[in-house]
Amino acid sequence: MAGRSYERGRAFEYRVKRRLEREGFFVVRSAGSHFPDLLAVKGGVPYAVECKRDAGRVTRAELERLAALRRYGIVPLVAYPRDGRIELAPAETLLAARVGKRGRREA
Repeated sequence: MAGRSYERGRAFEYRVKRRLEREGFFVVRSAGSHFPDLLAVKGGVPYAVECKRDAGRVTRAELERLAALRRYGIVPLVAYPRDGRIELAPAETLLAARVGKRGRREA
């Protein structure tokens, strides 16, 4: 039986999926804990979406893995809840936010 954390994460993935579908995306969810959580396409542009119930919990490694998809023409996004809404942020934006003032990457 799936744990409570997994169930909450899955429920959030479905919320993100429904939102993207309402916005005209074709969306496929990856069953289990596979990367990325969602693959979406709109206007011929592919998107990889990693869903996090807490944006602070996305690791640098996950962000780098998502950002690397750009070389294949895939737009990498991170979906997370904020003030009752679902935010979609480019993985590169969140990765850049982790660079400290001295140019070193933070955890």
